[in-house]
Amino acid sequence: MTDSASGALVDGVPTAALVTHDGVVEAANADAAHLLGDALVGRRLPAALADAGPVETEARLTTPSGVRLDVACIARRWSDGRAVYLLRDITEQRAHQDRVAALARTAARVSDDSTIDSLLHAMAEEIHGADGIVAVQIITAEPDGENLTIMGATGFDEYPDFFERLMACRDLGAPLASLRVMRSGRQFLHRDRKRYMLESDFYRPLWEYVEGLDWRDFVATPMLARGRAIGALLVYLAADHTITPPLTEFLDSMAEQAALAVDYHRLIDRNRAQVRVDERQRLARDLHDSVIQQVFAIGMQARGLEGLGNRPGADPAIARHAHDLQDLAQSVQRDLRSIVQGMRTSVAAEAGLRPALVALSEKTADRSGLAVTLDVSEQVDLLGQSLADDLYDILSEGVHNVVKHAGAHAVTVSVTVDDGRVAATVEDDGVGPGEAPQGYGLASMRYRASRWGGSILLGRAEGRTRLSTTLTENFRSGGSRR
Repeated sequence: MTDSASGALVDGVPTAALVTHDGVVEAANADAAHLLGDALVGRRLPAALADAGPVETEARLTTPSGVRLDVACIARRWSDGRAVYLLRDITEQRAHQDRVAALARTAARVSDDSTIDSLLHAMAEEIHGADGIVAVQIITAEPDGENLTIMGATGFDEYPDFFERLMACRDLGAPLASLRVMRSGRQFLHRDRKRYMLESDFYRPLWEYVEGLDWRDFVATPMLARGRAIGALLVYLAADHTITPPLTEFLDSMAEQAALAVDYHRLIDRNRAQVRVDERQRLARDLHDSVIQQVFAIGMQARGLEGLGNRPGADPAIARHAHDLQDLAQSVQRDLRSIVQGMRTSVAAEAGLRPALVALSEKTADRSGLAVTLDVSEQVDLLGQSLADDLYDILSEGVHNVVKHAGAHAVTVSVTVDDGRVAATVEDDGVGPGEAPQGYGLASMRYRASRWGGSILLGRAEGRTRLSTTLTENFRSGGSRR
């Protein structure tokens, strides 16, 4: 067989074909040159094809120009060391199969019992595994569409202050892709976005972040649930890959699954919250209609017993103990009424946080004689309902503790809001907490503060006791904040 004969073997073949002799390419047709590169003749056959035989096998190889390919190959070998290889490009087919498999795995996760942040992180990893994708971010938004939280991310190095950097870019005037797609409801494709960001001073806070990965193009896809945007899927492509219709279709499907997962978990959370509210209302009714009435009856009987103890000739200890029993019954009634009031539907939810705090201060002043000063920022009206509820419960519990334990004459409640950070204090001129053991009320306050990345600080200085906390609105327990 001559070289010209080798060429004749493959020139008329309607697919990529080449002839080798002892592992070195001897001839190749135009399709093979287009697939594997022009300078094939004289080069060794790619090692990934060395074991090909008469049954079609699949192999992944890298061309001399650095392009990765998936190919299906059939080889026929002769005893003189020559072989004919017929090649078929299956790169996009393999990518499609991988994407379908990732989509199926993701869909299967939606109904499991994972927390939403772990689920979205797993989704990000599935997407990251698709060919050509070097980084993924899944960003969710609260119902107002502005409170963004990164719930899943892979590819980039960890930057604990990424969110602050992103908001700094927004404040400089950078058009954030996540907000853009959530407002428009349409996918956003940006070729050569890395260069665009590095050439824009708007993105200066993120330059270090952007430069840390070899990428070029970018796709942002809205996460839509029941006609509204609840997040965005952001994907960064390797420098040697481009945006293709199959890729954008795949990302649309994954964004749909992510949106379904977020919406599903939020519905569950709302249902659980409603169940808790309903149960609290039932217990409040039972306490009011049964227990409080029975305690009232005990007090009435104690009053009658005191009357008997005051009759001539009666043991004076009877009247004394009956009077003590009345005091105890009244104290239990007050505590039970306080518990029932706390179990009612959130005051902040019904009236709004500012009016609820005003009502709290007025009732406290009327009932206890305390001088109550209220200093509340107008921005509290912009806080989300969940945060407003927790903040009201923290402050009302703090004020209640002052009334019950501090022996104070004056108390000041203050709330300030600055760029999503809420600082709140309850300060009084009473005797202070002392060494008394911490009760359920303080534990409840600490739990509520922890849901928003905060803690409860209780201290005393210059004759005043100060309870304070700082909460962050874009922080939610059960959600990652990066």
